[in-house]
Amino acid sequence: MTGPSLSTHVGAVGNRADRIRSLQVSLVDDYIRISLKKVDQFINDAREAEKDSGQLAEPLAKVSEQVALQEDAASGGNANASAATMMPSLTISETVSRELLKGLRRDGSALRGRLSERCVEVFKSNGFLTTGGAEPALTFVEDEKGPHILWDLMYDGGMVGAVNWESFWGFRVPIAHWVFEDRTPELRLRDGLFGGIHEEYPFSILELDAVAQRVQPGTLPRSVADYFKEFVREGLAAANLTDAAAQAWIAARPETWLRMFLIDGEVKPDDPVQWKYDKIVEMLKSTEKRFDLLHFACHSAPGTGAASRSEMTMHVGGEKLTFDVGSMMSDLRIKMPDPDEPGPFVFLNACRSVKPKQPFQPPPFATAWINDRGALAVISAICPVPDFFAHAFAIKYYDFLLGRADATFGGVRVKGSLAGALLATRRYFMEEHRNPLGLAYLLYTSPNAHLTGSVAESGP
Repeated sequence: MTGPSLSTHVGAVGNRADRIRSLQVSLVDDYIRISLKKVDQFINDAREAEKDSGQLAEPLAKVSEQVALQEDAASGGNANASAATMMPSLTISETVSRELLKGLRRDGSALRGRLSERCVEVFKSNGFLTTGGAEPALTFVEDEKGPHILWDLMYDGGMVGAVNWESFWGFRVPIAHWVFEDRTPELRLRDGLFGGIHEEYPFSILELDAVAQRVQPGTLPRSVADYFKEFVREGLAAANLTDAAAQAWIAARPETWLRMFLIDGEVKPDDPVQWKYDKIVEMLKSTEKRFDLLHFACHSAPGTGAASRSEMTMHVGGEKLTFDVGSMMSDLRIKMPDPDEPGPFVFLNACRSVKPKQPFQPPPFATAWINDRGALAVISAICPVPDFFAHAFAIKYYDFLLGRADATFGGVRVKGSLAGALLATRRYFMEEHRNPLGLAYLLYTSPNAHLTGSVAESGP
């Protein structure tokens, strides 16, 4: 079997946290840097490694289930439980945490065992998998058609003896995945925040507000609900309601305004399902070049046999709104930007249902947002993530990224570094709560991706 080339490149960058030393590993056939033959000479059967990566869905799901049980216990059935009430749910007991880590170690060790001695030598010659020195961050440049390996969950040290959480690569160094080579690593967060939430998840609304106050203090995010209220007002105006009457109509139905609009005989669209889809497309098109950050706190589900059928679901005004990868490939696809052109950062805090015993594949919405919508970076969960943990993880990530919480890697602050902030957040939840669920979040972005501009330069 032939496979893509394995190449390495150590790059030095001079912009704030981006000075973290970075090792770029290419798994793309025509990538020319320091070419090291074929990936199957360094990974013993890359397609089997892809299957091994998929097996990690099961132990990750067990971590998620444990956290969900703890959230249920903490809330006591109260859907409006406060964040303070829910905080204990983040902490896993030492005994349970150890057993969960052992489950992750089993498959992570097998995955690590597929690396050949030559591959390990290459990593070590570039400063990774060494002891006594600062290791580099890793970015894996991947071919969409090639094997996909869950590098973040590789475990060093084998199965003998006590499990050590710091032996997972995703707790060891900053890791990113990417599918292009020629997009700018510079991201900005100056031009607004767009948010999509699932109103049946009680902490999603709080999450979006908290993100807004970190990115643009004193401002409100532009949300899916804001857009659809405008669409409803337009529909009511077409039924000869004044603007004031339309506002009052919505206000009188605070939890069901969208659902009632779609079923009201006098004002409902002729085809409510098509109307929703058309308005979702209109809304997402309007975000082009208007928002630097798109944050979703909702739900996603895999397609039935095709990635294009993967769906993202939000509940707004008592109504379900759904769009899929196929719509991004058709009605929402844009011309690929020039390499230096800016693009959005998309945080998909959308718990992803996974199919057991399937080879690992990147989250379809992550790659679709990059390939079809020109995103420069996407963070996505690869398994179900309970509501409060998702909320807490996202807020802590932005705190590290924007310098509200401090952490370093290799002696350099992670502030402004997308991959560095993810490592710091993962480690925070292990160090403070013995909670390894941060490994469920993957970062897709170009090597050395970092914030630039006023946000990156502000803070302590």
